Amino acid sequence: MTKIDDVARRFHNWMERYNHFDETPSESFKTFIVSDSCIVEYGVSYDEYKEVAEKVKAMGHAVDWLVPKDTFDFLVQASKNQYLTSRYR
Repeated sequence: MTKIDDVARRFHNWMERYNHFDETPSESFKTFIVSDSCIVEYGVSYDEYKEVAEKVKAMGHAVDWLVPKDTFDFLVQASKNQYLTSRYR
């Protein structure tokens, strides 16, 4: 398994396990960047994020838009900050 496969599988499990209320799969895919630390843990780049999107589409999740790179970078930094903060509580 590659990190792309691992992150796609975690997104799929996250979608199946939690209530995403009225979010579309695309919105949930955006939320996932910060909500699950795997993007940071695996060091997923923006190009790899786009590859993950293709994998999750193949798994049946209707991800029809992606955040732009600058938004992705901002959300990854927010995830890093959240991850570091939670480790030192």
